[in-house]
Amino acid sequence: MAAAGRAALAAGEGDLQIAEAALAESVDLLRDVPMPLAQCRALTAYGAVLTRRGERDKARPFLSDALTRALGCGAEWHGQQALIELRRAGGRARRVPPGQLSPQERAVARLARAGRTNQQISRELYLSVNTVETHLAHVYRKLNISRRGELAGLELE
Repeated sequence: MAAAGRAALAAGEGDLQIAEAALAESVDLLRDVPMPLAQCRALTAYGAVLTRRGERDKARPFLSDALTRALGCGAEWHGQQALIELRRAGGRARRVPPGQLSPQERAVARLARAGRTNQQISRELYLSVNTVETHLAHVYRKLNISRRGELAGLELE
């Protein structure tokens, strides 16, 4: 955590070389620690700094690893951050197998099932209402349902 803190301070001051070194240390120290969220944050930050330094090819494997770890432990918000950085680095996330919900579709469906309106979902997930509606349309098609009320009782994993 101290290495990640040093990296954040260095990045904030614009010293990307020190930030990169500190984040490399943080990633290395967390490698065998069973803390997937800390690993995800460190990997995402490291990949972002590498991208800012123009080392996009070097950044992509770290960002892909961060995305996989985040989604593997159900940390969709962290996964979205890793995905944003992966795209900045010129990478692509693996496509979701046919018929399965994407992480974003799953997040929208959970909130809809909890009774949130499209407007509330859009504010909570920082999406446009149109994007929420599109995700819900995909969810309905993939789950073979026709309305929001049918989400109750369905497994969304």
